[in-house]
Amino acid sequence: QLDKIENIVKGFLQSTAKPTSQRQLVDLNRLVEQTLGIAHPRIESLGVDIKRDLNMEMGPLRVVPLDLEQILLNLVNNSLDSLRSKLREKDRVRARLEVATQVLQRSGKDWAVVSVYDTGQGIKRSDLPNVLKPFFTTKRPGEGTGLGLTICQQLVRKYGGLLEIDSREGAWTRVTLKIPYQVGA
Repeated sequence: QLDKIENIVKGFLQSTAKPTSQRQLVDLNRLVEQTLGIAHPRIESLGVDIKRDLNMEMGPLRVVPLDLEQILLNLVNNSLDSLRSKLREKDRVRARLEVATQVLQRSGKDWAVVSVYDTGQGIKRSDLPNVLKPFFTTKRPGEGTGLGLTICQQLVRKYGGLLEIDSREGAWTRVTLKIPYQVGA
């Protein structure tokens, strides 16, 4: 376990060794893997199945690495919180977390896309319009500040991107992050 922790910390420190406010060419798939590595002990303790669908043909993305790490870690942790809550309610539920990367072309633009999907408790339809608002939380008192998705949205907008959330209460949630992508940039 100590070796695993050491590798996670080394990987995290290496990815943030350059000035954190400077945009760099970043391998999005590698960042996804690092994030899943950081969350691995929690994923393992909950017994969550992980599915990766990473576009390995994708080139680098010009971003501040720490920005993207913060977004991805928040989205993965939100999924794990939802899965944990659902697992408490029902025995024998198969918890699944899926992370996918791809390049999409929409309206003449290329977009780097990361999708985080979970089979957790989902979000109530009435709550969906509010989840990106500051201090709105569906978590129990003491479990969340209601700032995570707001901060994620602000970071995504910094790059001219979008954060989209779709969910079905009691079944699943999918958060999709889209950032303008220039091949070879």
